[in-house]
Amino acid sequence: MNAIKKDGKFRNLNAIKMTMNVAKAKGMAKDYMNKENTIPAFEIPRVKIERDNFIKKDSLIWLGHSCILANIDNISFIVDPMLGDRASPLKFMGPKRFKGSLTPVEELPKIDYILITHNHYDHLDKETILALEKNVKQILVPLDNAKILIKWGVDTKKIKEFDWYEELYIESVRFAFCPTQHFSGRSLKDRDRYLWGSWAVQGQKHSIYVSGDSGYNTHFREIGKRFGPFDITSMECGAYNDNWSEVHMLPEESVQASLDLNAKVMLPMHWAGFDLSTHAWDEPITRALDKAKELNVTITTPMIGQVLDLNDQVETNHWWKKTQN
Repeated sequence: MNAIKKDGKFRNLNAIKMTMNVAKAKGMAKDYMNKENTIPAFEIPRVKIERDNFIKKDSLIWLGHSCILANIDNISFIVDPMLGDRASPLKFMGPKRFKGSLTPVEELPKIDYILITHNHYDHLDKETILALEKNVKQILVPLDNAKILIKWGVDTKKIKEFDWYEELYIESVRFAFCPTQHFSGRSLKDRDRYLWGSWAVQGQKHSIYVSGDSGYNTHFREIGKRFGPFDITSMECGAYNDNWSEVHMLPEESVQASLDLNAKVMLPMHWAGFDLSTHAWDEPITRALDKAKELNVTITTPMIGQVLDLNDQVETNHWWKKTQN
């Protein structure tokens, strides 16, 4: 086992503090009371998935927030398929998806595999999993997460668990589960009892990395050494705050992490889906683009649902600057 588990709980490679004191609590309360522009004033634009275009080539589609759909060597897979209205255990309260950003499950092409990075509600959604699982070949999850899916009624034979740096070859495609600096849990009682991580996927010609959630640390450089270079990295870039930067990168750190991973192109994700912090909803992409210009990093900014050809994956449509009257 590469992941560290002690007293029934998984640990990060580097210890994190995440301490809270009175001053920090007051500051966070003030931030939440004064937050502005955290929800877009217009519907998030998206395009309907061109299924034929997707399956004809190695390609990638951002489905909003942290959901990535990809096709490599004619094997299709979806990462963190959260296609529900609320990132919450409750249907009537909790973070609600921004208008227009939801891709209906019925619109998805045929999917061979589901990949999960961790079990937070904005990444692992019961309704979406149950809508997809009957038609997929297998669901790849971090250690100790199978019990959640089994409780939902998913066939045990369809689930495979992964430790950090554990790999699986499916025909010509290598799936490698990699570390992140984060945490897990779906209630107040189960924090860190399930492993978390990220995915590196390599085909004959193309490779991608999907970050899941993470604070910035040296694990990105190590992943880049083991599995890079990557044609494209889908990097967490949103829902950050200085008070929890150990488990969620600031946009500037996301850009640096993509450099560490030895990527040709970075796709910012984990933004434009839910109001999960105190920053303006479009601040992540603005800060990421500014840092990318400084570091000479190429960023792609597709609309939700747009097919990116991995032979030519750069899209510079600044759709978030467009408003509706």
